[in-house]
Amino acid sequence: ATGAAALAGGGLFFLGAAALLAVRGTGMSAEAEALSRRLFGFMRDTPPWQAALLVSVVPALVEETFFRGWILTAFAGRSSPAGRRAFANVAQAALFALFHMLPERMPQTFALGLLLGWLTIRSRSILPAVVGHAVHNAMPLALVAWAGEAAFDAELVSPLSAALPTEIVAAAAVAFAAGVGAFVVATAESAGSHPPR
Repeated sequence: ATGAAALAGGGLFFLGAAALLAVRGTGMSAEAEALSRRLFGFMRDTPPWQAALLVSVVPALVEETFFRGWILTAFAGRSSPAGRRAFANVAQAALFALFHMLPERMPQTFALGLLLGWLTIRSRSILPAVVGHAVHNAMPLALVAWAGEAAFDAELVSPLSAALPTEIVAAAAVAFAAGVGAFVVATAESAGSHPPR
C-alpha cells in the first residue's frame, strides 16, 4: 500500500502544479517567490541527503503525526460513520491548507490533505500518508536533480516557472490514478471503519 501511496503523492504534485499554472500562469506572489528562492538556495547549498531529510522526510513525519494522526482522529472519533469520517477529512485538509499559508497553493495543499486523510482513513494507519507526503515533498528535489545547475540559473527561481509538458501531466495523471486504484485494492480488507493507529 505504501508504494501506491507514493505513486499517488508524486502524481498529485505534478497535477497540482499543472492546475496552478493553468489558473495563475507563471506569476507568483511575493511571498511564494521569496519562499521559492530560499528553498532553491537551500537545495543548492545543502548536501542532497540533508535536503531530502529536511524538505521531504521530517515534514512528512511531523505533519502526518499532527494532521492525520491527531487532528483527523480527534475529528473522526474512535468508531464513526462514513459521513463523520468524510467531514473529519475535509476539516483536517482545510486546516492543513491554512497551515501552509500560501494562498495560491492552498487548493493544491487542500487536495493533498484530502488524499493523505483518505489514505489514513482507508488504511487505518498514517504510514501510507507519511510515504505519500514525503514523495510529494521530494518532487522539487527530483526536479532540481534532473535539471542540474540550469534550475538555479533561471531568472525566476521556481519549479513552476514554465508550463508543464503535456507528457508530464499525462504521466502524473496515470501515476495518480494507478496509485489510488492500487491503494483501493491493497486496502480492500481494512478499509476505513476506524481512525488511524
